[in-house]
Amino acid sequence: MKINDSLNVNKDITALGDITSKGEVVATDTMRAQKDIIIDGNAKVGGDLSITGQSFFEQEIILKKGLLFDNSKGISYTPMSGTTPNKFSYGNKVLGIPEKNCAAGPQPWANHQFGGMLQIYDADPNTGAYITNSGLLNFQTWTGGSSIDASVGANTLWTGKLLLNYFCGNDVSICQGTYGGIVGTGKNVEIGFPTTNIQTALNMGLPLGITKAIDIFNPVINKEVFQIKATGATYIGSEKVNVGPHTDAMLTVSGKVACKEVRVFNNASGYWADFVFERNYKLMPILDVEKFYLKNKHLPNIPTAKQIEENGNDLAKTDALLLQKIEELTLYIVQQQKEIEELKNKIIKK
Repeated sequence: MKINDSLNVNKDITALGDITSKGEVVATDTMRAQKDIIIDGNAKVGGDLSITGQSFFEQEIILKKGLLFDNSKGISYTPMSGTTPNKFSYGNKVLGIPEKNCAAGPQPWANHQFGGMLQIYDADPNTGAYITNSGLLNFQTWTGGSSIDASVGANTLWTGKLLLNYFCGNDVSICQGTYGGIVGTGKNVEIGFPTTNIQTALNMGLPLGITKAIDIFNPVINKEVFQIKATGATYIGSEKVNVGPHTDAMLTVSGKVACKEVRVFNNASGYWADFVFERNYKLMPILDVEKFYLKNKHLPNIPTAKQIEENGNDLAKTDALLLQKIEELTLYIVQQQKEIEELKNKIIKK
């Protein structure tokens, strides 16, 4: 049956062969097909389109508002309005999704918004299937916070690692904007390539070419005020010992040091002054001591004021020297006391 004009049907039409129409086919009731409906041109549907079987599309699907599943979840689209750009929302169908509330930023609008957790997984490049025990990357939010979590398979405690710029090696910036922020870490922090040690809170492995492990710069005085070098040498304060005999010092402090106890260990033989009391110790005659300090303006073996000014005061060595002088004074006193006793006895005998 061929129709060159419109066909109006108020009841059923049954045909065992083809029905060809060059005009409109209008049905006031349901139109059913036991096999295929083939449309070579466009299909326009004014009402709802319900499909119970599979649908195959060889070209693009053009949707003006989005794609919903069960009328609650899917992909929604909001076209550009004024200066607000196009927006895509993924996940739950929510009206009035808030924009980001950061204090500052280069773009105050979100072009893509996700409702619920976003998960990225390692997939087979041929089938797209999840590769068992491969990496999982989860983005999620909850009341009061947000998280980015990486895991491997079902194990989310030890083997999962979140790698940032692991392959590219570019810089990673955290809270370095104008408003700053607090960066919290776990119980162990590793810098460089150290051997993992869960007993160490901060573990550093400095590669070749790195000369400073820690450096604190004070912009007010435009100087470094704290520094730990790769050798372990530590500088505290704005001034450093760059010349002189102490450039190899492991600790230099520019400023006051307050502490409850200081201990200096020196295992060198004869370092302490107990040798003064040995029988073979030669005590300088007291009058020779007088001649020495009258000429040199300091005691024998004691550093001069100029030496202290240039080289600093070696507390341990100075303590040992002062003890030596005290012990020598003791010997002088004992010697004088013996002479006094001897003179007293002579006077009594007379």
